[in-house]
Formats: sequence, structure tokens, C-alpha cells
Amino acid sequence: MVHPIEYVIFTVIVGGNILLGLYFSFRKRAGHQDDTDEVFLGNRTLAMFPLAVSVLASMMSALGIVGFTAHYYAYGVHMMWGLLPMLITTPVITAIIVPVFYKLKITSVFEYHRMRFGGSIAAATCALYIFFAQSLGALCIYTASLAVSTVFGFPVTWCSLVIGLTGTVYTALGGLRGVVWTDCVQAIVILAAPATIIIKVLWDANRRGLRPMAFEDFKPYAFQYNLDFTQDENLWSCLIGLLWSWIYRAGLDQIMVQRYLASRTLRDAQRTAWWGTLLIITYFIVAAALGLIMAYWYRDCDPLLAGLITSPDQIIPYYVNAHLAAFVGFSGLFLAGVVGATTSTISSAINSLAAVTYVEFVAIFAKPSPKVSHLLTKLLAFASGIIMSLYAIVIPYMGSTGRVLMVLQGCITAPFVSLSILGLAFPWVDTKAAVIAAAIGCVWQGGYTVIDMIYGASPPKMPASIDACGVDDFAVSRAYSNLSLSITEAKSQASFVMISSYWNNFIITTAMIFIGLLLSLLTDGQKHYKKNLHLTSAWFLKIWVNHGFISQSDINQLNGMKEQPLLENGGAKLSELTEDRV
Repeated sequence: MVHPIEYVIFTVIVGGNILLGLYFSFRKRAGHQDDTDEVFLGNRTLAMFPLAVSVLASMMSALGIVGFTAHYYAYGVHMMWGLLPMLITTPVITAIIVPVFYKLKITSVFEYHRMRFGGSIAAATCALYIFFAQSLGALCIYTASLAVSTVFGFPVTWCSLVIGLTGTVYTALGGLRGVVWTDCVQAIVILAAPATIIIKVLWDANRRGLRPMAFEDFKPYAFQYNLDFTQDENLWSCLIGLLWSWIYRAGLDQIMVQRYLASRTLRDAQRTAWWGTLLIITYFIVAAALGLIMAYWYRDCDPLLAGLITSPDQIIPYYVNAHLAAFVGFSGLFLAGVVGATTSTISSAINSLAAVTYVEFVAIFAKPSPKVSHLLTKLLAFASGIIMSLYAIVIPYMGSTGRVLMVLQGCITAPFVSLSILGLAFPWVDTKAAVIAAAIGCVWQGGYTVIDMIYGASPPKMPASIDACGVDDFAVSRAYSNLSLSITEAKSQASFVMISSYWNNFIITTAMIFIGLLLSLLTDGQKHYKKNLHLTSAWFLKIWVNHGFISQSDINQLNGMKEQPLLENGGAKLSELTEDRV
């Protein structure tokens, strides 16, 4: 039986976060108009630190605390090798992507796609993003609902609706400013959730006399370094296969882009990207540590093998129910952190969905008055949140939450990254070439994703046993017998999806870039490159001038100068094109 204090702590913390969100939503600084620029970008006046923390909070969802921890517990922490390319790609994002977007004063990445490749491409990529953002939000809602349902016994469906609509309300009423400042406060509570469990396990480990974990026991979790193109869970798949995924997630995801564009200066935007990346890496390390802690604790009495749970996604809620319930207040604090993480993520997703829907499907067809625009942005946010909450109800039937997210992210990464790289790096790539390359990639990725969801096999689970299970370990099994849970059983894998989803994403994204370049040469796209120079990264302009692909006079004309070198002493004029860099 759950102690009443748990309900009180949970209600006070979650309720306080909601009230905080509403407070910041209605709190206006002097001179701020309630227009779309305020709703979506905070009038581009937000400081670097809260934006960087908001980047973390937007990423640090219940899916990370519960879903990814479960993935690490069941399949290993090889995904952590993907943090190395994340460090490598951050300079690319800050030097190439952020300066172009910031100087254009756009609201979304789809505005860039429209300026570079036309309205049809922008509408298509926007539709893909809407599907992904809705899926991400729904996955987060379901994961938090599963945790609350497991500990408190509430129906998962009702938990999903309440959590989803809670985040919707203060987002729709206040916009990005309310979301960002609420994220800053919620981040503290969010970090307390995994820290609570890690401290408790380490405290209990000596008293319980757990068997020490030698390196040979740890090796399968993080050091499978065979070059196997059919497995997600090995060093090379994560180190190389996730490269383009990080470019998308940290540099092209609308949630992240909005925070860069809401910065006061370009330098602040670049610093936001750097600090946000470092905070995200810290968060993934904590999640991986939590997964390994769970593996250490349960490796001789695996609840999944023992039949105490029916999905790896339940491992964290199960531990909380079994080992934190005796400490009054811990369960409530943990669940408050999980729900806070979810509301941070879905509020960011809802605000981004409202922004891209308004900019791409309303503003380009009509010019509503400020009053009507304000009303439309709120209605779009409410509609996005309601759809997301309903979507969360069907998530249990789609597969393991962590795996579903990675497959969906792989589906959207290829067209997003390939189109953006083609536009930012190669001014001679024309719309026709980009459309054909994107179409080929989307057809391939769409087919692969559907087939993988139906026939793809789950990665092999880490070694575990039930040798040390006692009678008490089976006492709580009844609490899980009636829950609707995600399906994680391995399916018979079809031969045409034998390639790892990580490798597939890397290969098809790279192929789309080369296809776009090749088609541009065949369609004489290089004859019309001048109109795209202002939409191209200054770093790449320097490269193309130095290698004779672009003439010096074209750059001089772009810079508004007369025949002067593009770069004096290695950097003078180009820096004017990109302003300050970190």
C-alpha cells in the first residue's frame, strides 16, 4: 500500500511545477507584445543559460529516465559511444548551421528549406517533423504514465491523458518564454529522480553482499567491438551509425533550433549549443550509470526472467515500488521527477509544433491580424497537445519505447540532414536534384521503418539469471499482471532488414547527399548557384573559392565589397558573414 505522504509529495511538486509554468506564461516583461515572435521565440531576448538548461530539460524526458535506462539495462550501453561523435558534430553545428539560421532571422528550419528548395520541400519535411514530434511526445507521456501507474496503481490511459493535457495548458497559454523558465526549475527535480535510485542502490549494495562485477562481466554491456552491420548494440554501430542522428537531434531538430534562434546574439546561440550539448552528454552518462546500476543489482535475480515484469521498460518503476516504498517520500519524489521531465519535453514539442504549423501552413497563405494570430497560436498548441495525449494511448502496441524512438528518429534523420547539408554546403544543388534525392531516401527509409517495426528483431539481451531470487522477490508480481505494457519480444527478422537501423540511417543519409550532388551535375544546377550563396555556410564558401568552384567576384558581390580577398589573413571577411564564433 502506498503511503499517503507519497501522494502529497508528488502532488505538491507536480502542482508547483504547473503553477510555475502558468506564472512564467503570464509574466510579461515591459515592452513585450503578445505576438507570434514572443510566443515562439521569446522576442529573441532570452539569455544563454536558461536556454541551455532548457535544451537539457527538453531532451531529459521520462523516456530517458525510464525508457533508455531500461534499454541500457536489457541491451547494454553501447549507445554511449555515440557521445563521441556528438562532441565532434557540435563544432559543425555552431560554425555551419547556427550562423546561417540566426542571420536569416527565421523561426523554423522549414523556413530555410522553403527559401532554399521551395514550398513543396518545406511542406513535406514539416509534415515529417510533425509526425516525429508527435511520436516523441506520445512516447514520453506513455513512459511517465507507466511509471505512475506502476507505483500508484492508476490506469495508464488516464495517466496519459492527465499528464499530456497538463503540459498542454501552460504551453498554449504562455509560449516559449514560459516553457524555458519552467524547464530551468524543473531540471533540478528531474535530476533528483535518477540520483535517488543510484544513491539507494550504492547504499544497499554492501549490505546485501552482491557479487562483484568483474570486467569480463561488464564487457558485453559496452565493449562489443566486432564490425557487425546487423547489430545496433556494438561499438562501431553507435560510433559511426549515430553520426547523422546527432547532427539532426542537436542541430536541426526544431526544439533545439528554436532555442538557438531565441538567443540575444549569435555568440549566445553558439554558446547555447555548446553548453546544451555538454549538459545532454552529462544526462546520458547518468542514464547509462542508472542502467548499469540496475544490471548490477538484478543480474542474479532478473525480474524479467522471473516473470515479475513483462517488459524492460518496467525495470525502474519495479525497483521504485520494491525498494523505495519503505522510505516515505522517495517514491513521490522520483515520480515527480519523471512527470516533470515529461512535461518539459512535451511542452517544448507542443510549442515547436504550433510554431511550424503556423509558419508553414497558416502564415504563408494568410496574413491574420495580431489578435487573430495570437488566438491561432494558442488553438494550434491546444490541438497539438490533445492529439499527442491521445496518441500516447496506442504507444504500448508499437514496441519497446527506446527502440521505437530510435527507429522513428532514423526515419526522419535521412531527409532532414541530407537536405540541410545539401543546402548549407553546396550552393549549386538545385531543387530538382534535392527532391529526387529526398524522395529516394524517404521511400527507402519509410519502407525500412515499417518492415523493421513489423519483422525486426530486438537486440540480444544481456546475460542474467534468477539463481539468487528468493520468495520475497516474487511477492510483488501481482502488481504487474494487469498492466498494458510495451511489446519487446524478438520477432523473426526478415532478410531485407538484417542491416542495423543505425547503419541503415548512416548509409542512406550519406547516399542521399551524394545522389543530390550527382543529379545537380547532370541537371546543370551549377549554373544557378549565385542565388543560393546567401543561404550557404561561409565555411563552405571559403572552401569552394579556394578550390575554384566559386569565383572571388561572386563572394565580393555577396559581401557588398569591391575586388578584395575573401579572407584576409585567414579570416577577416568571412567572419563578417558569420559574426563571432565560439
